[in-house]
Amino acid sequence: MKILNLFAVLLLALIPTRVAAQTMDVQPTRIEWSDSTRLALGRVGQAVRVAGMKILNLFAVLLLALIPTRVAAQTMDVQPTRIEWSDSTRLALAQCLLGEAGWRRRTEHSAISHVLLRRWHRLGSGSFEGRVRRYCSVHRTTQPTDRHQWVRNMPWGPLLEDPGLPAGVNWRNYIDDWDYVRTTVELFEKSALVDPLPRARHWGGAMDGIPVGGVTGAEPWTVSLSEGCSSRARSETSR
Repeated sequence: MKILNLFAVLLLALIPTRVAAQTMDVQPTRIEWSDSTRLALGRVGQAVRVAGMKILNLFAVLLLALIPTRVAAQTMDVQPTRIEWSDSTRLALAQCLLGEAGWRRRTEHSAISHVLLRRWHRLGSGSFEGRVRRYCSVHRTTQPTDRHQWVRNMPWGPLLEDPGLPAGVNWRNYIDDWDYVRTTVELFEKSALVDPLPRARHWGGAMDGIPVGGVTGAEPWTVSLSEGCSSRARSETSR
């Protein structure tokens, strides 16, 4: 609608120029000069100059009006469809958050979730769950440690039995902590979590290597996390 309005104004601005041109087309061979003729001609020239300035200004406004549309179109080009949430998707994300950041780390969990979402958006294909499973070490490793294994054993639901925690660790002490992680996932599903690091593209340091589907030279999470998240996360209860 903005573009149509601008073209309408542009057309109106062109009318004086067109009228002046038609007037000049029918002028006789010799001009009968007089003060009134000179005054009229001066006014026509002034109108043409004003119309020309209007046209230039309108083209500038039209160009500026098109820029946000182009940017929005480019953004939409890389946006896949919305996440198809299921218990399997929720569990994959919850296990990823627990495996990558531990218990009760909502700030870090939010940042990780949004990084995964951005990477999925940029990929533009596949499912969000598939991106989580390909990117998070707890899912992608082919040589799981004991910790990886018990994190993989966590259910999507209340913790009702020992998932395989180390000997001497009372799994019942982590029932509320697991509920906290699951609540974080549910908040993310509802778009109720603020992204603390909107420019982050990856987490971990060089020692972690490049995850499957990762990008060499991506912004290191360690810098962003230590400066942006950890100070706030320290105030949260964690184990």
